[in-house]
Amino acid sequence: MTASSAMESHENDSPPTHTEVTFVTESPAEIKLRRTRNLTSSTDVADEIATNMRINLDKRRKGFLSPSRLSATFRQNTEMALRASFAVILSSIIQTRNQAYDPSHAHDKKWMFFPDWYYLGGLSYCAIMVVFSMAYNVGGTIREVCQGFSGVGVALLYNYILFAFVEVERFDSKADDPYINYYKINKAFNSNAYWINVPNMYATLPWIFVFTVGVMVLPFHINTRKYAVGTNAYFTLTIINPANPLRSGQLKSIDEELFDTSNILRNLRIFAIVGLLGALISVVAMCFPYPIFAISRLREDSQKAAADLLELLNIVVDSYCFKNKNVENMEFLKLRLRRKFDDAEARYRRMESLLEDAWWEQCFGLHYPLRFNRVMSRTYIKLVGSLIADLRTLSYAMRLEKYGRLHTTYMAILKREIYIIQTRSNDLLNEISHEVHDLSPHLDLKSLGALENQVEMALYQFRKIQNRTFAKEVVTPEEVAENVPLNLFLFSLNSFCSTLLNFQQSYNSRKYDDAHRVRSFVRKSLRKIVDPGYYKNPTTWINAFKITLAVMAGVGFSVGVYGFSSTVPSTIAYIMCETLGSSFRKTVNRVGGVVAGSIVPSVFKFFFVQICEPQVLSIVLTNIVMFIWVGMCMYVYFGQGYAAYSGMVAAFVASDTLMRQTDICYPNGSDSSSSIAVASYSSLAQTSVAVVIFISVETFIFPKSAISMLRHSIVDSLKLHQKAFDELFGHHLSSSVVMDESSMADVRRMLAVDIPNSLEKQRQLLVEAMVEPLLWRPNFSHDKYRRLLEISQGLLNNNYLLFKLLRWFHFRVSQNRVNLSSSDIRDVVVRTDVDGDVDCHAKWKVSTAHFQSLVRDIFDTMKLVFCDTFCYADPDQTAVFMQMKEAFRLADKDCSGELNANDVTVMLGNIFAQSGDVKKEQIKKYVQEFMDVVGKPGRTTVSFEDFMDALEHGLKLEIEVYHRVKPRPPALLSSALQRAIKNEGFQEKYVDDNNVFEKSDTSKLAGTVGPVTVSELSQTRGTSSDSLENASVFIRREYDVLNVEDFTTSEVVAHMKAAYAEWLLTDNRYERTSMEEQLLLNCLVTFYLSYHDNKINQYIHFACIWQIFISALCMFASLESFAEPPSFVTSLPYSQYMLLNPSCILAGIYMVWYIQLDRVAGSLGAALVFICYLFANFFVQVYAPSNFERPGWQIALAVHCFAWIMQFIGHGVFERRKPALFDSLDQALVTAPMFVLLEAMFAFGYRPELYKRVSFAAKANIKAFRAAGKTL
Repeated sequence: MTASSAMESHENDSPPTHTEVTFVTESPAEIKLRRTRNLTSSTDVADEIATNMRINLDKRRKGFLSPSRLSATFRQNTEMALRASFAVILSSIIQTRNQAYDPSHAHDKKWMFFPDWYYLGGLSYCAIMVVFSMAYNVGGTIREVCQGFSGVGVALLYNYILFAFVEVERFDSKADDPYINYYKINKAFNSNAYWINVPNMYATLPWIFVFTVGVMVLPFHINTRKYAVGTNAYFTLTIINPANPLRSGQLKSIDEELFDTSNILRNLRIFAIVGLLGALISVVAMCFPYPIFAISRLREDSQKAAADLLELLNIVVDSYCFKNKNVENMEFLKLRLRRKFDDAEARYRRMESLLEDAWWEQCFGLHYPLRFNRVMSRTYIKLVGSLIADLRTLSYAMRLEKYGRLHTTYMAILKREIYIIQTRSNDLLNEISHEVHDLSPHLDLKSLGALENQVEMALYQFRKIQNRTFAKEVVTPEEVAENVPLNLFLFSLNSFCSTLLNFQQSYNSRKYDDAHRVRSFVRKSLRKIVDPGYYKNPTTWINAFKITLAVMAGVGFSVGVYGFSSTVPSTIAYIMCETLGSSFRKTVNRVGGVVAGSIVPSVFKFFFVQICEPQVLSIVLTNIVMFIWVGMCMYVYFGQGYAAYSGMVAAFVASDTLMRQTDICYPNGSDSSSSIAVASYSSLAQTSVAVVIFISVETFIFPKSAISMLRHSIVDSLKLHQKAFDELFGHHLSSSVVMDESSMADVRRMLAVDIPNSLEKQRQLLVEAMVEPLLWRPNFSHDKYRRLLEISQGLLNNNYLLFKLLRWFHFRVSQNRVNLSSSDIRDVVVRTDVDGDVDCHAKWKVSTAHFQSLVRDIFDTMKLVFCDTFCYADPDQTAVFMQMKEAFRLADKDCSGELNANDVTVMLGNIFAQSGDVKKEQIKKYVQEFMDVVGKPGRTTVSFEDFMDALEHGLKLEIEVYHRVKPRPPALLSSALQRAIKNEGFQEKYVDDNNVFEKSDTSKLAGTVGPVTVSELSQTRGTSSDSLENASVFIRREYDVLNVEDFTTSEVVAHMKAAYAEWLLTDNRYERTSMEEQLLLNCLVTFYLSYHDNKINQYIHFACIWQIFISALCMFASLESFAEPPSFVTSLPYSQYMLLNPSCILAGIYMVWYIQLDRVAGSLGAALVFICYLFANFFVQVYAPSNFERPGWQIALAVHCFAWIMQFIGHGVFERRKPALFDSLDQALVTAPMFVLLEAMFAFGYRPELYKRVSFAAKANIKAFRAAGKTL
């Protein structure tokens, strides 16, 4: 029996007769779970539960909490940097000078290890290739070597072929006019004039163009392209350069065989071999003092992966089965799960990366001594990725659980079965890991059957306890709907087990021999080269055109300005990328690396080369500086941060600078101090020119913005998500008919290939978009796009698990393992004898149709938001548009795409319901007015475009509600607290001839997107003062039509749950519905829900607000009095401190303000202000001079400044929001002390309704603030 078919083997009401159910007492002896439970052999509830606890010490965890000063990452990166430094020092031996070298003889042998005909120099290329080829392991280094020298080899071969047909013209001093074909550049960068041979230039430059286009179009790796284009520019420019490299100021003569084209090509071949030698030195550096193989690290990670998965499984299952507290309230558990999932996924991504490096090691036969097979490891790594996705869904089901009565009843039976599944899964996964790492070509897993049987038994027990509970107890539809997450949890666990069970069949179906691997690779590579579809992609040709244009511009600068130096075109080749963001990052890092690698090392070089006696001292000092500088730069590179590329560039530039040889110490040497200084900074200037050229081409010629590409990729993935939704959800919501195989294959391709590839592309583009220059565009919100990726990945995981559920269900149906019920809630009901059956079907149909329309509309809105139209929109504009779409959808009840009079009537009626009653005949007038204002003339409906246009032009609804109330004193109220206090005065009671009006609740339309503006206009209906008691006032409320805070998805899903639960309980239908059908429908409903998706600052506020107020009073009290107090004041207690100075005016303003705000709290606040006024004068007049011997205002100023600093620290560091001072000056300076007092009174139960409304308004304000992304 195969794994997949065995899993499908239980009937509806009893376990199959041929299935042997193995209980926990029969499990293998070695159980990896770190807990012990004594369980009975019965699956029913036991009368007693026996539990043992073991308390011991695990020596493997000794020192677990002891911190290490040096992290593992630091040690690893330092080790790799030291290896690179040693390799660079080793490569410098290649340029050992010949002892008999004399600069006065141009053709003398110059280097010990090279023939006398080699004059090209450039031996620092060996060290440069060491730096370029270094990676984290042997496989990665081999990859860099192969890709690099594939490009160098292609360029060398091309130049051999090219100059076999193209004759290079040289200088003939015997000709009548030897300079006839030469053009002299008098003003060059190095201040030395040089010549250009025009025919040579015209004969070779077109072929550089052809080569660059060909390399960029052919399906080469990006590294191969870089090396090929850059090296070809160097080779060709070196050959056509007419200057004599051995005699400054002279040209290559036709009489010198040394400069024949054949000998130049020989020099270039030696130059390429020098680079290859440097690359091989980097491979050697990865093997000493001990080898770092990707295979070994991959095996180490893959062996630990099973422990990560089982630990996650144990945490999730134990938390679900043995805890009765909602996970949302268990912060430590959520944090622990998040950390464990992050660690597991980081290990998974690391294994995938190491798998690529292991491929290169396997290509060179290293898998034989290391005992490794990449295909086996890749199959196992895919298993790890699938299990992580299953565990995430298992965790999601745990978060949904509410632990109701039915959950407790079911888990009393099922927890034992689930625990046994844990142990069986533990055994099977450990066995799989052991067999794969032993390179077993064929698996025969011993633990597979036990897990299969236990999964079947758990499903059987679930069905049994459910039917028994429904039959013996009174169960409401609400309880059934509440218990839906248990179904999702069970199938998620089922999916986890099925992934393990199906691994054996998948593993045994693959071929693991090397011959098959090589044939597959060659066939795939050749097929891509001749694939016409690859060359039809216009992006390929556009990218080739841009790179070629930039390289040819660089060649022009090399020929016309820099004396045939290839630095400019080579730099352009090495920094080229596919998008503007990654290219900009490369260019910035390239310039930064050149600066870091040239300036400081060139200073050392300038002094070291002039140490001629002893010369060995110059070499030793140079090597010491090079070892240290290269090590520091390579540490930055291996750190893999933003500046990683600049670290590598700085390392090879420093190597080239410090290894560049001079003849300054030779008697007849041509070098001087000035020439050394100019050469040191020439590379920086040429690199800067290359950066300017490339950025100009990238920006102005077919720009490929990473941000735009990211947005387009998001739209594409949304389309795929929507298509998968329509196929999976749309089909199975409306019908119980099995989906055909072709549709299932299409869905699988979208979920397993298309969407994951799109998400991976988005992750790469997100990294590039972060560093892309914005220029005129709005700020890029990395958090928003990262969160969108997380949501997309969650949808993918959930949808793929649902796909597995559907495939499992269809398989059981096709194998006749399921007795399908004749009645299904998704099917159309013609007639029924059961009361309420039609109602259940109708509810299900309405709610599912509403949900599908809702989700499709959300997808359409998101696609519009990420299209080019909103590319330059700011967050507020995007939010308003989404609210427009949702407001229109809520008003469009019949989903026709247009609002008719009935839709507008309902919308206006909901708004009127928030302010008071209105007669039906009156609302018709308002409906017609709305249609006239918003709609087009002559039309009876309003389209979305009309609706959006009206909102953009300031559409608002104002409702005036008249009442007979006693007017309150006018006040300028701006904060949310003052509005709530003011509103309460109106909302508690409106009295008009003994009739009380109370404000109705907000409507179903939803909460407003921002605080509702409430303005109070008092109009006196009479002129006498006696009429104030019966003054007529009205309240005008401006209602935001975009009243769409609640998107109603959760409500729709709740209705679907309720309809299904009611249908299941009707007429004991649960007895006739198979377990497979229940799991399918329950998981369908639960998955739909996935589509809906500082105290410290307060303490500082309490401590500092009154300090600010009191210290301000003290400073005002230090000023002179402007009058003497009245006589009646002098007779009062403490009258000596009741001075008429500015502190008296300030205290009076505060006291009057507080009393009119609230009588009780304001009176208490006024009393406190008066006490503070007395204290301020006492402190200034008596206490400060006698105790501190300095004026009181100085002490008050210090306290005042300290308190304000603490306020800003509280807001900026902890709250991450600007203080109220920036939004409302009166709130910050006047109302704040009153607010602190009210907060203290709220804690003692003062006016709870007011406190509730203030808290609600504050939360809404915080939510809107955070949604706007305005953190400091």
